[in-house]
Amino acid sequence: MPGSSSGRPVPGLTVRVTGEDGQEVPRGKPGELLISDPTVFLGYLNRPEATAETIDPDGWLHTGDIVAGQPDGTLVMVGRKKEMFKSGGYNVYPSEIEGVIGDHGDVVHAAVVEAPDPLWESVGVAFVVPENPKRLVVMRELPQLANGKADRVQLRSQAGALVAP
Repeated sequence: MPGSSSGRPVPGLTVRVTGEDGQEVPRGKPGELLISDPTVFLGYLNRPEATAETIDPDGWLHTGDIVAGQPDGTLVMVGRKKEMFKSGGYNVYPSEIEGVIGDHGDVVHAAVVEAPDPLWESVGVAFVVPENPKRLVVMRELPQLANGKADRVQLRSQAGALVAP
């Protein structure tokens, strides 16, 4: 699973990883990180509604972080609950997509945001900062020859038009 290890919970700190239904999820599956400990955040000053949204009646602090517990006990950060969106019935975590794009050696930075889509409900739109390309053209599809290969003659013509004065 893409993401970076956030390490192990502090010894003595009680944590849970739960799904949308509030039930614990199996290790390796993403869920919200909940924390319980007497030293953890007690609530917002004079804001009982905000406190109730963050701390449940059983005293669990809902961090809003989506993590996946690993077999070795570490937690891998997947994203933030507020950033997750549904696309075609699937939960999409922008930070996972950003991690995959960012792993490409020619990408300096990537950000993925949600956009409405009539078919999929929502889709991700990636904004990418490439590492010093001379020219970069992003296309929905490449022109193709009858055999399915890229039509390089047409691409050269388009490339020439890009650099022409």
